[in-house]
Parts: sequence; C-alpha cells; structure tokens
Amino acid sequence: MLENEADNVHYKRVVNSPPRRVLYLSHSILPQHAIGSPSKEARLLLALEAIQNDKKPNIFATAKLYNVLVTTLRRRRASCLARRDTTPNSRRLTNSEEKAIIQYIIKLDTRSFLPRLHSVEDIANQLLRVCDARPVGKLWAHNFVKRQPEL
Repeated sequence: MLENEADNVHYKRVVNSPPRRVLYLSHSILPQHAIGSPSKEARLLLALEAIQNDKKPNIFATAKLYNVLVTTLRRRRASCLARRDTTPNSRRLTNSEEKAIIQYIIKLDTRSFLPRLHSVEDIANQLLRVCDARPVGKLWAHNFVKRQPEL
C-alpha cells in the first residue's frame, strides 16, 4: 500500500484492477481512559462527597453518575475500608511487634552482626509464643525482610 501524506489519500492495488483511491481520515482522538479519567478510588471519593453534600442523596443515581458500583458505594458510606487498606487476615504480628523486630535487626547490624533469616523467624516466633499464637510460616522471614524498606 502506497501512502501519500500530503492529502491523506491511500492507494490500494488489487490484483488485475486499476488502483483505487481510498480516503482514510486520520484523527488523534484518544480513548476516554487514556485521557486521564479519574481512577476508581477517585470516582468513589467524589461520589461520597456528592452524597454528603446532597440534601436527599440517591445512591443509585450517584453510583451511575460516577460510574461506581452501588454496593461499593454503600460499603464505603458505612465506613468499611477498602481491601487494600485493611490488614490481611494472615498477618500474625502487630505493627509495634514488627517495629521491635526491625529495631533489633538494625541494632545487631550496627554491631556488625546481621542475623540470618532463620534468626529473624525465631525472634518472631518468640514474640508469638507469649500470645499463644501459631508460629510464622516458612517464607515469613523472607517476605518480612522484602517488605521492609529499612532492612
């Protein structure tokens, strides 16, 4: 296919036929999601704000207007956190216990004695024994070190 850029006319040659002139309109309209449409979370926050400011809130109309699910809007209005903002059910240690482990590892590192992964796992299991909780899993220490930027 030969292309003539001057007038956006393209010539197609079909076997045993003269060339045809085909006009292709070239436009640069981006899809709506590429322009910078707000994320789902941003739309949810806008919808919640609209419901709070409205005298007679209509959840169905607001959900349709902001393109969010009605159930999600209801849950957020009832102060349920998003899944990404909640702590996972499998998490065994509290934030303060994890911070204590991090401080202990950093203290050992300043003394030039960096503990191995099984030592970190043993520290966590000692903390969990006090609470009569189950011990951590096989890869807990590896994942713990990986998700802590200080280590």
